[in-house]
Amino acid sequence: MTMTAMRMSRLIRGVAGPTLLLRVGVVGVNFLVMLGLAWWLGLSEFGDLMVHWGMAMVASTVLSLGAPLLILRVMADGSGVQVSGLLRLVVVFPVLLSVVAAGILPSVAPDVEWGAVILTGLAVNALSCLASVMRALGSVQLSMALRDGVPQVALGLAGCLGAGASGVLFVASGIMAVVALAVLRRCRADPALRCCLRSDGDAGQIRIGLWANTVLGMVTAQVDIILGGTFLSADQIGLYALVRRIANLVALPVSVATWVSAGPISAAHGAGDRAALRAASAVASRVAVVPGGGLFLAAMLILPFWPMPEGAMLLVAVLLVGAFVQVVLASGYTVATLCGLERFALGARLISLGLYLVCVSGTGLATSATGNALAYLAGITGGGALLWWVLWQRLQIDTSAMALCPQSWGRRWRLP
Repeated sequence: MTMTAMRMSRLIRGVAGPTLLLRVGVVGVNFLVMLGLAWWLGLSEFGDLMVHWGMAMVASTVLSLGAPLLILRVMADGSGVQVSGLLRLVVVFPVLLSVVAAGILPSVAPDVEWGAVILTGLAVNALSCLASVMRALGSVQLSMALRDGVPQVALGLAGCLGAGASGVLFVASGIMAVVALAVLRRCRADPALRCCLRSDGDAGQIRIGLWANTVLGMVTAQVDIILGGTFLSADQIGLYALVRRIANLVALPVSVATWVSAGPISAAHGAGDRAALRAASAVASRVAVVPGGGLFLAAMLILPFWPMPEGAMLLVAVLLVGAFVQVVLASGYTVATLCGLERFALGARLISLGLYLVCVSGTGLATSATGNALAYLAGITGGGALLWWVLWQRLQIDTSAMALCPQSWGRRWRLP
């Protein structure tokens, strides 16, 4: 292992522990917010809110033009970004797209509260962009709390004040806007920002591959809830959304692994150091698999004793397996999108989405919440496994949990 690889491995390990603890706190707060909303609103109204919230999450990535990921990449690899380019990506383009969407979408789907959805998408995108700036400036924990914690907390506060899905989203957007302005002021005062804003840096050009990848990633993450809302009853989709939140606790270390390894992976790729890239990916897998695997085993052991509605046990089991699949294939999408192979990540997500749609429409799985979960499991497993294979062929890097097996296993794979 090269010195660069050892340094990056130590860097990820040093940050991963505190970040994992923070992530547990963030997920715990988010989980309590979801439980509180389900109790306060009732499953039917909660299900409607979750469908609109899922649409807002997709809207945030559509409006982003891939800016959060691009900002992290160019600021982390040393190339920097021009101020004018940053303003175009973060402010001008999203606002223009919002105006166009607000004029078109109501005639396409008049039953959706598009104004609230688009405004929430803009607010979430602003927080994501600021989180990427903070991550590039070295604020790993604060940036994670901003991106993953603030939107859910804002939603919870808004749920106590707003009326109906649109009212809740409007109030949540206002809360997020206030937080974004406060964080923007903090970022502008950071002396390290001058090193990231360069006149010869990236001009803020739209990267179609990164944009499409981000959009498809969010669509894949929300499609089972958004489409589930069209063929399941309000109570069913409310229960599904709540159970999926519970099962996603198993996958919480994945976001930690992604968050702490993104910078080192991008830097290793920029330096052309394959050993450092392999080391960063392996440590990211360890950060995800060790706690994620423990959570999965614990959840499966206590599953028979969970208090849950009749017939929901299989639904919980399927969603737990889906979360564990994400843990096993933790670093694949991060490596692909930060190493110039975003087209393969895009293809994998298209396959995931296609498999889900085929299973739902062609096999009759759409008739139940458990069937919807099985279709979702098939999709994420197929796409994730394909991307793992492509990265192995292209980079000779094992981005799965198998990277943690003994070195004798690695020699069988003929690592270069």
